[in-house]
Order: sequence, then structure tokens, then C-alpha cells
Amino acid sequence: MHPPLPGGGRPLARPVAREAGVSSGAPRIDLRPDHLEIVRDVLRRHLPTRQVVAFGSRATWTAKEYSDLDLAVLGDEPLPLDTMAALSEGFSESDLPFKVDVVVWANVDDRLRNVIRRDVVEVQARNDPQWPISARADRAPSPARTRAAEGDWAEMNLGGVCTKIGSGATPRGGKAVYLRNGPFALIRSQNVFNDGFRDQGLAYVGEVHAAQLKNVQVAEGDVLVNVTGDSVARVCQVPLDVLPARVNQHVAIVRPDPSLLSSRFLRYALVSPPMQARLLSWAQSGGTRNALTKGMLESLTVLAPRDTGMQRAIADILGTLDDKIELNRRMNETLEAMARALFKSWFVDFDPVRAKMEAHDTGLPPSTAALFPDQLASDGIPFGWQMSTVGEHVLNFDSRRIPVSSARRADMQGRFPYHGAAGVLDRVNDYLFDGIFLLLGEDGSVVRESGLAVTQYVSGQFWVNNHAHVLQGKGAVSTEQAYLHFSFEPIAPFVTGAVQPKLSQRRMNQVPFVYAGEAVCRAFAQAVGGMFARLRRNAMESSTLAALRDLLLPKLLSGEIRVPDVERTIEVIA
Repeated sequence: MHPPLPGGGRPLARPVAREAGVSSGAPRIDLRPDHLEIVRDVLRRHLPTRQVVAFGSRATWTAKEYSDLDLAVLGDEPLPLDTMAALSEGFSESDLPFKVDVVVWANVDDRLRNVIRRDVVEVQARNDPQWPISARADRAPSPARTRAAEGDWAEMNLGGVCTKIGSGATPRGGKAVYLRNGPFALIRSQNVFNDGFRDQGLAYVGEVHAAQLKNVQVAEGDVLVNVTGDSVARVCQVPLDVLPARVNQHVAIVRPDPSLLSSRFLRYALVSPPMQARLLSWAQSGGTRNALTKGMLESLTVLAPRDTGMQRAIADILGTLDDKIELNRRMNETLEAMARALFKSWFVDFDPVRAKMEAHDTGLPPSTAALFPDQLASDGIPFGWQMSTVGEHVLNFDSRRIPVSSARRADMQGRFPYHGAAGVLDRVNDYLFDGIFLLLGEDGSVVRESGLAVTQYVSGQFWVNNHAHVLQGKGAVSTEQAYLHFSFEPIAPFVTGAVQPKLSQRRMNQVPFVYAGEAVCRAFAQAVGGMFARLRRNAMESSTLAALRDLLLPKLLSGEIRVPDVERTIEVIA
């Protein structure tokens, strides 16, 4: 039986033996691999026989880039002053970009001992086979670490379990060789998101340029990781219908050996909050630009069941929820496309008017068809309709917006979406708006390549920063009609600023708007109301499923809950 650690606590069972690509002794600490090696080297030189643990922000993954590293030297014996001095000098003269503070267990009071017990992560084991190793000095080890010790789970090093880790390149000729459609997709960072692959802006290349990138051919199941820029550390897998595909230099392919590590399990492990925090910390540790190197990815370790069948079972549970979310997304795309087609027919092509002009059936109920005139005016719009402006038909709530810095949002984490110009940036613990609104990009992400506006149709409770106009329909014009209007009316002529595009409130209000009159607008609101109601229900269901997925993800990936405990529940829900 192992003797207790100082201050009590249960020892962790002996670590499992190392295998190729499997590391059971790597600490889960917020340090770059090269920085961790420097720390260990200093400890080996000056303190080779004592157990050393980390505590504080680096152990709990709440550190900033240059936060201090807090270390505690365990054991009942104080350190000699000359050893403490040598240790301090060793760290101060090292290449570490942060300060290292060392305390000695034997010299600290109970208050600090409790802090160390709470946070402790081992950095160096005591060089004594009779002395136990504890991952947490005052609590039982986590289920996953217990299973790792028992041989069920292991820390898998990506460099050892992957057959490929590498990024691509831009084809010769740059963007000039990109095609709107072609035989090979070229996946860029703008297509990679933690919640899935997005095909907006997907580029294509021909066979010649694809051949230049044959070493970065995307295979079924590959995990893609953004390795540079503001989107660094975003992770996804690519749908089969996108293949064949290549990646550019901003995206890395991570291809695990399926006999060791499930690619779908790896994808979920990489999007988990602790892993995202680690990747972002590493990416921000270099120069002026965020970047993850091949070496960083190869050194990354993932805690996983040794049984690949269990890996797949865990990934399948999370994937079932994601599949339902994706089904809802596609259904909403279809519903919105139907509503957009009806808007175009009524307010862009004037189909009911033209049908009546030619004495054809409008295809509408008689009561609705009667609302449309049977002739066009000299300005090309239906007789009796008005050429107006957006400002006449929307309510503006911009004065209620409140921007919140990312640092402050870190202290406001919650369930309410925090919207920017182009989408949800974060989730916070409070909201500013409650209802159905149209968000229209004001600056930054304002206009698409087509010249149309960047819009969001949102409902429920949410927060908006000052980069998106917050609008609702006014009078007979519904919010849905206003939203669909911007699917057809270009705003590019109203955008100012070459470096930072901006659509000011004044300029937005000047955007043309064809007003068909109260009766037609109310009929349109009724015609599309059911579509948008279904769309909102789907969005709400997806939000609930995403919350469940995010709750289960860390618990399944850590072994805190077992697959059979949740399989039946997931079958009922999804």
C-alpha cells in the first residue's frame, strides 16, 4: 500500500506503459510543449528527486498568454536555500516568456495548501519507486484518469497515431485560377468551423492545379484544422459530397490511423473547450500572427479509450445530435428558399401582375389575386405601388446595442447568443433583445461578393454588438419581408470605406424599397408566416440539441459518463 502524500489524498495507480503514439504520463497543463520541456529541464538539473506540481491558472486553463506559472515542490522536507536560489536562477535565465513562481509544500500554510490541492497537475514525478504519484492531491482521480491507469483509456500523441499531419498551399496563379465550379474543391479557412463545414465561398480548381496539390488531397474522414489567422484552431470534417478536395496553406489535414484513433472522435476531442483553449494558447504564443505549426499538432495529446469501438460509440452519440442539427439547418434552408422564391415572384418579377396583364391564371387564391393590379406603371413597377426607401418601412433599435470586449465576455459566459455583423460570436449570461429581428451588417462584414447585404434572421433572447443594425418591419411590412428584401436589393452602392466597409444608418435608410401597399404586404406576411414559424421552431430545437451536445461532450470525452447511460436518451430525443 502506498504511503499518503503530504496533507493526505489518494495516490493515482501506476501509469500504464507507453506504447507507440500513446503517452499516459503527459500532464494536462496550459503550456506549449517546448515551454513544458524547458520547465522540466530546469527541474531535472536543479531538483531531480522531488515531485513538482503546477497549480493556479496554468493548471486550470484560465491563464492569459504571459500569466505566471505556479509550481509547488511537494514533500515534508524544506528545500535548502542554495537549491531554491539555483532553481530561481535557472528559470529566470531560461527562454520562458513568463515568470515561474516556486513554493515549497513544507513552508506554506494550510490556505495555500488547499489551493494547491484543488488545482494540482503533476509536472515532475518523484524519482522514488516507493513514493506515490497523485494527479489531485486531495481528491479521487477523475474517471477517465482512473480508466487510463487501469488500461481502458490513454493519452494518444497525434504524431504517433496519425498517418498524415500537414497543410496545403495556394495554387500557382493565386485566386486568379479559382473557379466557381470545377472538378476539385479547394478548402480554405473560411469553410472550416467548429460546428461543421460551410460551403459558402468554397473555391474550385481544375485538374492541373489540383495535381500541384496532390500531397494535400482530402480523404474521407479527414479532420481539418485551421492553422493561421483569426480563425486558428477551428476544426471540422468534410462532407463526402465536397470531395474530391484539396486544402490551402491555412488549413491542415490531420488523418489518424483508424486502427488507433477514430477520426470522428478526434474531431470532437479537438473542439472540446479544454482542447480549444490549449490550441489557442499555443497559437498565440508565437509572433504577431496566430499560428499552429506542424510540430505543435504532432505533439498534441488526446485522451481516448483504447478500444476504437468505444471511441466510435462516443462519437456516434455526439454525431447523432449534430446530424439532427444539420437536418434542421437544411430544412431551414429549404423553407427560406421557398419564402425567397415567393418574395421574388411578388415583389421583384411581379408575376401576379404580369399574369393578369396576359389574362393568365395567377396561381393564387382569388382573394389574394384580386389584390394585385393588372398593369405596370411608367416606372416599371405595378400600378399603384410606390418606389420608397428602407427607412420608411423598418423600425431601428440600434440605440439599444451594447458592445462587449472579448475579455469582459470571458467573465459573462452563458446561454444567450452574442451577435456580431455576420453571426454569433459568443454566448453570454444576459440579453438585450427579445423577439423577432433582422440584423444587417453595419461595418466589417457588410456586403457579399454579389453586392447583397450580410443579414441574420434571429428570434428569442440575444445580445448584439455595434457592428450590426437591429431592425424590425414597420406597419404592414413584416420583419420577414424586410429580411427577404435584402436578398434581392444590392447595398454595395450605399457602402462607404475602402479599408473598413461601413453601411451607416443614414445610408441604409436610403436603400430602395418597392412598397406594394398594406393589403399585399399583409397577404405576403400571412403566406410566409407558417414557413418562418417552422424555421424558428427548428432553430430553437437545434439550440436545445447543441446545448445537450455541449453538455455531454466533455463528460463523454473524459469518461465521466458511459455510453450506455446516454444512448437510450439520445435515441428518444433524436
